[in-house]
Amino acid sequence: MKRLFFLALALALMFGVASANGEDDSGVPKAQSICPKTLMDNSCLSCHSAPTFILKEIDPESRYVYPVMGLRIKDAVAYYILQEIDAGHVQKVFDYVMWHPSVKTIIVEVHSPGGSLFDGYKIVGLMQHMMSVGYTIETRVYGFAASAGFLVAASGSLGHRFVSKTAELMWHELMSFSMFQVSTPSSTEEQSRVLRHLQTTANHWLANRSKLSLEELDELIKKKEFWMSGADAVKYGFADGFLK
Repeated sequence: MKRLFFLALALALMFGVASANGEDDSGVPKAQSICPKTLMDNSCLSCHSAPTFILKEIDPESRYVYPVMGLRIKDAVAYYILQEIDAGHVQKVFDYVMWHPSVKTIIVEVHSPGGSLFDGYKIVGLMQHMMSVGYTIETRVYGFAASAGFLVAASGSLGHRFVSKTAELMWHELMSFSMFQVSTPSSTEEQSRVLRHLQTTANHWLANRSKLSLEELDELIKKKEFWMSGADAVKYGFADGFLK
């Protein structure tokens, strides 16, 4: 019996040494364990952090696959940072939000120098549609919103348009520039007529979203850019309050 005991002990020690040397029964080297908590190999660091090996926190956003950059959903509120005036991106944002029934508030932070007037119009139209089906569109300007960016910022849900006191906002006369284009008096007159139509349409919309009349807004931007601080935007009614 003693012989059998010592034989078993010898075998156990032999296999124990092989395992300690990083080999299994087949002689194939094993991955070295680095985690004192789970005794796993390098894949341990997918869940733990070196050198303490505490569990990593799971990003609560990891369950979302957002369609565009700048979009986040948290506590049933969607937050989107609008930098480029791209109606296609905004369409994707709103389509995605509608797949989440718990979300009824969309915060659009505008930080943009502007862009295409027609993209701006489409974004405003999409915002109006979302409001009509029960969403609140809160707009925020922390830094800068100009031209079409200003148009979007002023078009949020009334009572939900906020600015920082140090923000800068700007609206201006529409501009058209073409190099090496031959114009005739008739074509120039037609271009002026179209620009005036577009300007009047935009100014009329903005006047209805503010405390200014159409005539007052026309005069403020005539032949120049109309710059406003956040405080001015609230005074003129383009914003409803200050960000805290």
